Amino acid sequence: MLRRFALATIALAALAPAQQQRLVPGQYPTIQAAIDAAIPSDIVLVGPGVYVETVSVMKAITVRSTHGAAATEINGLDRDTVVRTGPGAVVEGFSITNGTGPFGGGVLMNGGLVRNCFIYGNQGTVNGGGLQMWNGILTGCTIARNNAPVGGGITVIFGQPLITNCCIWGNTAGQDPHIWQASTLPPVVTYSNVEGGFLGSTNHNVDPKFIDPGRGDFRLRADSPLIGQGTSNAVSAVPYDADLDPWPAVGAPDIGADLFHAHTYVYGVPTPGQSLVFKVVGTPGATVLLALGLRAPPQPIFVPGLMGRLGIDPAAMFVFGLPKIPAAGITYWTMKLPPLFPRGSYVVQGLVNNALTNVYSLTVW
Repeated sequence: MLRRFALATIALAALAPAQQQRLVPGQYPTIQAAIDAAIPSDIVLVGPGVYVETVSVMKAITVRSTHGAAATEINGLDRDTVVRTGPGAVVEGFSITNGTGPFGGGVLMNGGLVRNCFIYGNQGTVNGGGLQMWNGILTGCTIARNNAPVGGGITVIFGQPLITNCCIWGNTAGQDPHIWQASTLPPVVTYSNVEGGFLGSTNHNVDPKFIDPGRGDFRLRADSPLIGQGTSNAVSAVPYDADLDPWPAVGAPDIGADLFHAHTYVYGVPTPGQSLVFKVVGTPGATVLLALGLRAPPQPIFVPGLMGRLGIDPAAMFVFGLPKIPAAGITYWTMKLPPLFPRGSYVVQGLVNNALTNVYSLTVW
């Protein structure tokens, strides 16, 4: 009898569908198309870029960016809530922005896990500019510049969600701009920075010193008081940040979606004949190389001797030097695109001393 039971168990296991990776945009044109095709335990891997859509993850799958939140944006174009999650769902490594909905402009969580995300520039027309939470776990996220009549950052409606290693700052509302509790139980908030303060000895209420919040850059400056103030024991945390930078080998991680780490971004008008400004943040005095590539590899590449992972295909990139990083911790380089500069998609990544920065996606139109 026992032998027949064992054989039946083995047979059922053999019939169970294997976990699949579903690639966006390689196999599916949109994130939602891959989610719709996925079955429980599948992983949807999303390549770098801006995805103009709203997504609903109401099954036990993982939706993860391959190159981190700085390089992967879900933009709702103010049409609806950008991301919805249900029990068992995991959403990891995205910038979630330009959402508008009555209850949770950026994210509406009815359970599930959201981690290592920048959630900014969203609006809740009733409450929850950044998020409305019905249970669930939020870890390693930065929630900034969201707006709602009540609960500009987060509204907790039901249950007792967990919030840890998060920075909730610069949100606006007529009432409770950062966390508004409508449930009978308060959320469990630990190792987080909440503007205006929140109960708990491990929480903070300090200016995070973002690099450039006016341009949507919510990474930390070298002098941020949030560096080393998080916890490596956070529930459902992973040992890397929104840029895929690893946590420090010794000591605690930083609070928010991004560990302080050298990083790169570009602003300006990306069209031939116009100028772009390349900006690299790092430790004062560091040497800087910048790479401009035609494409990202299928997966970031580990390079011995370098911190971080290479996010540009080395067979299709051009490397040039920038000025050393001055005392302010930021170096700039302006480039005027020639009139015949080829239009299309590019990726940019810096090397600051031996640390690779985030990958920045650039479209020249």
